[in-house]
Amino acid sequence: MNTRQHLACAADWLFAVGAEIAPLAVSITA
Repeated sequence: MNTRQHLACAADWLFAVGAEIAPLAVSITA
């Protein structure tokens, strides 16, 4: 896997994790 593919994969993973965590974080901080 080259660097560009790795960064795209990492960004996609971070986006997916962020989408899962965001509502939870909002419910905790609200």
